[in-house]
Amino acid sequence: MYPVVLADGEEANGLAYLVNMLLSQNLSANPEKQKLAAKMNCIIGIDSIDTEQRVTLIFSSEQLVIKNDFTKPRHVTVSATTDHIMEVSQLKVTKNLFPVGFLTKRGWQLIKEILASRFKIKGLIIHPLKVIKFVALVSIAQ
Repeated sequence: MYPVVLADGEEANGLAYLVNMLLSQNLSANPEKQKLAAKMNCIIGIDSIDTEQRVTLIFSSEQLVIKNDFTKPRHVTVSATTDHIMEVSQLKVTKNLFPVGFLTKRGWQLIKEILASRFKIKGLIIHPLKVIKFVALVSIAQ
């Protein structure tokens, strides 16, 4: 089992709890996602622009640590609403964890949000595979 750890425990903010819930459930239900998470070896920041909460996800080969606020350095930083985050979790992925959900109506809507700068992914151009893998981990849709 690949553990997901809330570094701030009971002091974790609402975004940390949301991300923890999504990733803990996905990883515990899918051994392939556990293997993918263990290979990520990156740091991802999420800024919930509607709740003004931030978290940092630190993926290592042993575990995922979710911390309140941002730490540096980060490979990817996502700035989105909680609705955007939930929409991403609904994007379908293939059995080999490739997110094909961007080719759906929901996916095109998210792409429009990205193009309109209402949903930002800093690091997408430099680290596209990290972003694709992260979408696969967050997705609950199969």
